[in-house]
Amino acid sequence: MPELSRREQNKVGTRARIIAAAAEKFLIQGVEQSTVSEVARHAGVSPGTFFNYFPTKDSVLTARWEDMASRFARVAAREMGADVVIDHLEKIMKAGQTAGDVRTGHDARFLAQMVTAGYIAAGMRWRENPDFDAREEFAETADFLADSIMPRPITDKGSIA
Repeated sequence: MPELSRREQNKVGTRARIIAAAAEKFLIQGVEQSTVSEVARHAGVSPGTFFNYFPTKDSVLTARWEDMASRFARVAAREMGADVVIDHLEKIMKAGQTAGDVRTGHDARFLAQMVTAGYIAAGMRWRENPDFDAREEFAETADFLADSIMPRPITDKGSIA
C-alpha cells in the first residue's frame, strides 16, 4: 500500500476527528439535539470543513458505522480466516443432510455460503439503518434461512410442494 502524502494524512486525520467528535456529541446529547456547528467546534474544524467531508449530520453517523463494520471485518478475517465460518457450517449442513434435516438438492458448502450471506446481508441492513431492531431482524433472518435449507416435500407429480 503506497504511503499517503502529508495532505492525504491530514484529510484522514480530519475525517477521523469529525467522526469521533460526532460520536461523542451524539452519545451525550443525542443525534437530533446535536448540531453540525457543535460537532465541528468539538472536532476543531469549521462547519464548512464538516460539510467538505460529510453532506449531512446523518452521513457522519453512517461513516461511523461503516468504519466500525470495516474494523470488525478486518479483525474477524485476521483472527478467524475467511473460510472458517463457512467450513464449520458446511460440516453442520453435511450432518443435517445425512440426518434428513437439511435439503439435499444443493451441495453442503453452497448452503453454508448462502446461510453466511444471509447473515452478512442482515448485518449490512443493520449498518445502514440506525433504528434497526437487530434482535427482530436476525430472528427473521434465522427463520428464513432455516426454512430455506429444510427438506422439501415432493408431490405425486415430482415437483416440489
